[in-house]
Amino acid sequence: GTISEHLSAVDRLIVAALVHRAISREESLDHLAYLHRHLWNGDHITAFHASAENRFDDWFLPYQAMVIDALEKDLAEQTPGQFHTLCEIGTGPGIVLDYLSRRLAKPGITKCIGLDLSPAQVAINAQRFPACDFVAADACTWIPEHARAGWIFFCCGGVLEYFPHVTLAKLFAHTATNGAPTRWVIVEPIDSAYDLINDTKSRPFGFENTWSHHYPHLLAQAGMKVLYQHDLRFNGMRWQVVIAGT
Repeated sequence: GTISEHLSAVDRLIVAALVHRAISREESLDHLAYLHRHLWNGDHITAFHASAENRFDDWFLPYQAMVIDALEKDLAEQTPGQFHTLCEIGTGPGIVLDYLSRRLAKPGITKCIGLDLSPAQVAINAQRFPACDFVAADACTWIPEHARAGWIFFCCGGVLEYFPHVTLAKLFAHTATNGAPTRWVIVEPIDSAYDLINDTKSRPFGFENTWSHHYPHLLAQAGMKVLYQHDLRFNGMRWQVVIAGT
């Protein structure tokens, strides 16, 4: 299932109409961020996360965890203690964060924080995984206020696709400027037809009209060096896998 299942038929038609009108007028689609936020911060979202827990075994471990292998190699080359905190944006049910808190303890990650828009989901996670810290907050405001040097920002499975281009660019730039050394570890879906060589614009895609971003380009524009990237495809989906930092 997808989050779009929580939209009524009328809601879906309204969103589609708004997107079509904006594209035809060459207008910004940033207003979609409000609709996406409404979907993700309601109490109903806990049912979606519970139904999607199988993605950890079906998606993350066999396909997406390759990015953690690359991160471990990167951390092994750094001064011990240089990176100490991992912050997951859109932590959902918290299963991946719990896994990372144990796997990355040896490379020196001593604190794991999971951000999510849903207070109900955060409350469930806090009881289930007491070794991690969970916060109900918007990453775009919480990270600039709380993040420090030595943080790794992680998002996987479809999180940053809900961030407008300008919002994401500002967040990347802030962490690059104010949080060095820092790392971004990203596993995000993109349009299967997106041309990563000749196109750098963010564009809506898919049934939910989320954004297909060119993450390496955005990260480089923010002043970070792309350390690892991979074009991943499985189960009929395409994912951009990237590690970048300062």
